Amino acid sequence: PFPVAAMSDAGNLPHPHATLWAQAMAIQNIKSLIPVTLDIKASNFTKWRYYLTIAVTQFALADHLEPAPPPADAEWLRMDSTVLRWLSGSINPDIADMVMAAGTTLSLSSLAHLLFRGNQQSRVGYLVQKFRNIVQGDKTVTAYCLEQKTVADALADVNAPVSDDALVWNTIKGLNDHYKDIGNLAPLLTPSFLSPFLQHASSPGA
Repeated sequence: PFPVAAMSDAGNLPHPHATLWAQAMAIQNIKSLIPVTLDIKASNFTKWRYYLTIAVTQFALADHLEPAPPPADAEWLRMDSTVLRWLSGSINPDIADMVMAAGTTLSLSSLAHLLFRGNQQSRVGYLVQKFRNIVQGDKTVTAYCLEQKTVADALADVNAPVSDDALVWNTIKGLNDHYKDIGNLAPLLTPSFLSPFLQHASSPGA
């Protein structure tokens, strides 16, 4: 069993983190640790990295994301392969194809960071245009408001957050004819009035 094999530098005593590491190796469902799938279309790198950081900290594996040279021992490599398995199971297959050459947790994480942050300016331009062009059409208000928030969250992920005011006005602008009265009144209304309306409209059954 793994806990017995994880020895500390003090001799034959078990490593202080042996129990945590054994628990980490036993995890089969990575979604229990990282409940989001890293996806370029979703632009959710920040959220993915957040859950990953929590997971490696929880199991005393944070050093596997640090740029310091890794220790040359079999135990460290074994645990790195465990975290690497977590990462591989929490990314979209398209991204996996691009980073599969990574041999360590740090290299895969760094490649993912470069993939999402390296072309940040072009992503911002694309998402801003997408945000401005959102219209309700035949979508339900719930689906429409969710689309607005999803794109706004994606912009926040590339360090171009949308203010609450801008989100409200953009949502009002794209409403279909069923809500045209609200659209016509939009220039006269304040976001503090519109926000409760949008919250109500996006609630189940709206």
